This record gives sequence, C-alpha cells and structure tokens, in this order.
Amino acid sequence: MRITGGRLRGRILHTVPGLTTRPTTDKVRQSIFNVLMHDIDGARVLDIFAGSGALGIDALSRGAVSAVFVEAGKKQVEAIKKNLKSVDLDMPVLAVDYREAGRLLAEKEKKFDLIFADPPYEEITPRMVAEIVFRYNL
Repeated sequence: MRITGGRLRGRILHTVPGLTTRPTTDKVRQSIFNVLMHDIDGARVLDIFAGSGALGIDALSRGAVSAVFVEAGKKQVEAIKKNLKSVDLDMPVLAVDYREAGRLLAEKEKKFDLIFADPPYEEITPRMVAEIVFRYNL
C-alpha cells in the first residue's frame, strides 16, 4: 500500500497482516481525494478507525495542516506510528475507542475540517460515528 498523492506520493505504508484488518485500497483513497481535492489544503483532519493511518497521512501529503489518528487496536497503533515516522510526520495517535476519543478531543476543544471514518464491517454503523461527532461537536 502506498501514499496516493501529494508530496509523499509513492511512499510505502505498512499495514497489519492478516484478516482482522482491511485497509482502504489505494484506488479507493485516490477516488476519495479526487472528490475532496479542493478541501484538503490547510485542513485539520480526524482519522477514526485509522488502521494504518493511510487516509490521514494521504491528506497530510496533499496539504492538510494537521491530523489526529484514532485507533483502538494495539498492532494498528504501532503501524500508524511506524508509518508517521517513516514519512517524518509528528502527529497525535490516540490509542483509544472512538467514543473515548470523542470525549478526549472535546475536552481539548479540538475541531476538524475533515473526518475520515472507516470502521470495521458490521461492528460500527455510520450513525454511531455521527452521534459521537455531533455529541462532541468535532
């Protein structure tokens, strides 16, 4: 898996092997960023269920000014940190459940311009994520 655009384009991203994760493919990320291209520059990004951090890192590569990564899985958190280090980015990684992350971010009065949420299949619904985003005014 690689960063699909911007100044870090082509850099390799590490993922957690096995069937427990399903990273957003390069092709899907490229399509997402094609749609969002005019909204990325200067954006503050939240990447929930970050997995490898690919969505947030791709956004940073394309001009986002900051990103916060939220991931509860220990191996996934390690992958995000490894990926950030490999591209010389220093961004916060919250190793907590998305609900706890919402509370923590609200306490710090964090606000975001773009929120990416790619939750595990059938475990978390879009409505559940939206409830946290709106409850904490992220």
